[in-house]
Formats: sequence, C-alpha cells, structure tokens
Amino acid sequence: MLQDARQQDLENQRAEQAQKIENQRAEAERELAVQRAQDEALQAYLSQMSGLLLEKDLRTSEEGSEVRTLARARTVTVIQRLDSDRNSNVIQFLDEANLIEKGESSIRLLAGADLRGAHLQGIDLRDADLSEADLSEADLSRTDLRHASLESANLERANLQAAFLVSTSLERANLERANLQTAFLDTTNLSEARLVQADLSYATGAVSNLSDASLRDADLGESYLAYSNLSDLNLRYANLSGANLRGSNLREADLYKADLSGAKLSDAILRDARNVTGEQLEEQAASLKRSTMPNGQKYEDWLKSRGEENSSS
Repeated sequence: MLQDARQQDLENQRAEQAQKIENQRAEAERELAVQRAQDEALQAYLSQMSGLLLEKDLRTSEEGSEVRTLARARTVTVIQRLDSDRNSNVIQFLDEANLIEKGESSIRLLAGADLRGAHLQGIDLRDADLSEADLSEADLSRTDLRHASLESANLERANLQAAFLVSTSLERANLERANLQTAFLDTTNLSEARLVQADLSYATGAVSNLSDASLRDADLGESYLAYSNLSDLNLRYANLSGANLRGSNLREADLYKADLSGAKLSDAILRDARNVTGEQLEEQAASLKRSTMPNGQKYEDWLKSRGEENSSS
C-alpha cells in the first residue's frame, strides 16, 4: 500500500509538472500571437495612413471631411489597441507627417480623440495638440508633454507620474484622482483645472499657474511649487505638508482644514486666504518670513501686533 501511494504521488507530481510546462508553452504562444497581431495592426495602420496622405491629400483636407474623419478613427483605434512601444512608432509617424502638432498647418488628429486607457508611457508628445481629448485612465507616466496642449482634456485617474509637463497647457482639464507624483510642472498652466483628490506629492515646478483650479482633497505633500499662482484655489482638506510654496500667490485661497505642517511659505501672499488664521499658519508652517498674512499684514508686523496685544492683555 505504501509503495502504491508513493507511486501515485510520483505520477501526480509528473502530471503537475507536465501541466505546468504545457501552461507555460500555451502562455508563450498566446503572447507571441498578441505580439504578432500588434505588429500586423501597426503595419496595416502605417500603410493605410500613407495611402491617405499620398492618394487622398489628407494634409490639405478640410475639418469634418471624410478622409480626415477616417484618419482620426483609424488613429484612435490603433492607439487604443497597441502597447507603448508600438504607439511610440505611431506618434513618431504622426509627428513627422505634421498631423498632431498645434497650429493651423497641422491636422491635429488627436485633438478631441477618444484615447481612454491608452498606453502612452514614455512617449515623446512635445507640442502635441491633445485638447479636449479623453485620456481617462491612460498611462502617461514619464511621457514628454512639454509645450503640449491639453486644454479641457479629460485626464481623470490618468497616470502622469514623472511626466514632463513643463510649459504644458492644462487649462480647464479634468485631473480628478490623477497621479501626478514627481511630475515636472515648471510654468505649467493649470488654471481652472479640476484636481480633486489628485496626487501631486513630490511634484516639482515653479511659476506655474493654478488660479481658479479645484484642489480639494489633493495631495501636494513635499511638492515644489515656488512662485506659482495659486490664487482663489479650493484647497479644502488638501495635503500641503512639507510643500515648498515660497513666493506663491495664495490670495483668497480656501484653506479649510488643509494640512500646512512644515510648509515653506516665506514671501508667499496669503492675503484674504479663507478659513485659516494667522495663528494656524504660524503653528503649522515651517517658514513665514516676509509673507503677507490673511489680514494683509506682513508676517513680521503681524508678530509685533500679536506681541503688543499679549502685553496689553
């Protein structure tokens, strides 16, 4: 009986090992088939677009024309289907053909395009016009978007981690719950953008414009936004702990229950900031030198007036 049991265990192990090898082989074949299908889709797309450019005069076509509509539909379909490596080839082709850049001379095929969930990580999209595009849940991590137009684009839950957003226009864009960790935001225009529950922790940037944006519940912990325009922002419940906001304009910003612990606010303008007191700022902020307090006084004058009030009482 023991011998039979051992033999059965051995046969079971052999069967399991054989099944494991078969599963690995099947998985490798499936992956190969997927890669082959993607290569075929890419080649078919490039061939079709070359035909539209050479035979149908795509570059000189009018907005709303049949050839332009067809080109946009094929472009959107292939980008949603391909991985980032092959999408890099698509974008390079479109850029060299002057089909996605800003300006009147460009066809701007990606403006207003449905690119939900697209794999665009690490791709060069400098100067691209993606205004009003739907990029919700798209992967744009490490993507170069310098000088690109993303005005009124939908970037809800998009991954923009470590993305280059230098001089990028994100005016009126929806960035709700987007991941902007360690993103580069120098001179970025985020005015009227929606950044509710967005993660901007450790983002770096200076002289950016976030006026009238909504940053409720946003995470800006340890971010660098020195000399940026944050006036009239909704920063209720936002995490600004350790953020460098030196010289930034926070005039009329709503700071209700915002976490300012360790924030660097020297030279900042906090005049008429709402739902925050000078006492709260001094208790939490790491630095307030030369800043303008909510009541309009310079920080140093505010300290003197407090001392005088305490001594008189």
